Amino acid sequence: MAISHNSIWQLLLKSRLRVLIGEDKLQFYETIDWQQESDRFRQVNLIYSR
Repeated sequence: MAISHNSIWQLLLKSRLRVLIGEDKLQFYETIDWQQESDRFRQVNLIYSR
């Protein structure tokens, strides 16, 4: 059974976050729908110059 590279980093990061910011804050962080929250800042009609 292979574990993807991203999964390993997610597990490592999650364990470090628990130590650095605490379990209660990590649970709050996990309740946020980051995709939906980031949609507020997207501008579909924005044209980037080169």
